[in-house]
Amino acid sequence: MKKILLITPFAPSDEAAAEKVTKRNIELLSEFFLIDIVYFKYVYNSRYNPPNSNVKIIEEVSISLFSKILSILQYPIVSPYFTVRFNIKLARSIKSHVDKNLYDLIILDNAQSYIYGRYFPNIHKILIAHDVILQRVSRKHGWFQRLICKSSEKRMMTQPNSTVFTFSDKDIQLIALNYGIQARLTSVNIDILSINACPNKIDDYFVFFGQWKRKDNYYGLLWFLREVYPRLNKNIRFKIIGGGMRSKHREMLSCYDNIEILGFIENPYQIISEAKALISPLFSGAGVKVKVLEAFACGTPVIGGEVAFEGIPLIYSKLMVFADSKEDYANAIKTINYSLSVRRELKSFFVENYVSHQVVDYIKERLL
Repeated sequence: MKKILLITPFAPSDEAAAEKVTKRNIELLSEFFLIDIVYFKYVYNSRYNPPNSNVKIIEEVSISLFSKILSILQYPIVSPYFTVRFNIKLARSIKSHVDKNLYDLIILDNAQSYIYGRYFPNIHKILIAHDVILQRVSRKHGWFQRLICKSSEKRMMTQPNSTVFTFSDKDIQLIALNYGIQARLTSVNIDILSINACPNKIDDYFVFFGQWKRKDNYYGLLWFLREVYPRLNKNIRFKIIGGGMRSKHREMLSCYDNIEILGFIENPYQIISEAKALISPLFSGAGVKVKVLEAFACGTPVIGGEVAFEGIPLIYSKLMVFADSKEDYANAIKTINYSLSVRRELKSFFVENYVSHQVVDYIKERLL
């Protein structure tokens, strides 16, 4: 069997969107190839358990604030977005694995792992762009940071013998415009549990869904509580799904009688399918939001702004409830009224029309 090296900056798992996409890609590829994995984890992350004997972990790298600072200092001429997982000793260790195993392909999963590809110019590499970092930086920083980011991202994406994949036509256009690269489209692997979840009723609650250690998510939730919640009837119920919530945020939320913190749930999709809507107040970040697609697969409308629906085709606009201000969010929550039959129709439409372009298929065509 042919061999693939996959380097990913996170621990593959079901706990967050990007990690779930990576986990599923590993499972699909391991049916046809031998896969060696290098991944990074915080102390609170669960260890990754390979799905079968074709998958082997060759490096599990612990990360902390201290290790991230050291990583950035080792490669100071590149934007920290691309160096925060870099370690020269690890690069040398990976190089020894590459020299010994003669991999047929290297997959660099997410921008934080791209830098390792520069050590292997003669091996074909796939760079998976979960989003375009330049767009993320442009929403948060000034011209100097944007300049450094654009230079760094171009340098990383234009490595020799590389093919870039990303998750939306919008990001393909951004990459072409800024870097002159023709990226390829790959789809998000939507969790089959969300597709199988079917609304039996529409209950009287709304849901928030995400990995709450991520600033994009918890900032939006705190904004909602500060700006939108006071405008709503306190009889409206909310459920918050997802792990990683900080203790101070959990303690604060426990003071609200109509907000229920459910934490991480292995299969949250029936709860999502029977909610009135998923609320997604996002103001930063970039790329396609997996939780929005999974809500659509449940037949659940999403209340959110431009960032929430980024990269998602407008053919699904009947499931998108656009909100640009605190007044818009409050009005949408007060007035949303989808019947059960309409919800089921919208679910069927999404599931039947969501086109799957898989990086896995490209790899099979290339190597098999």
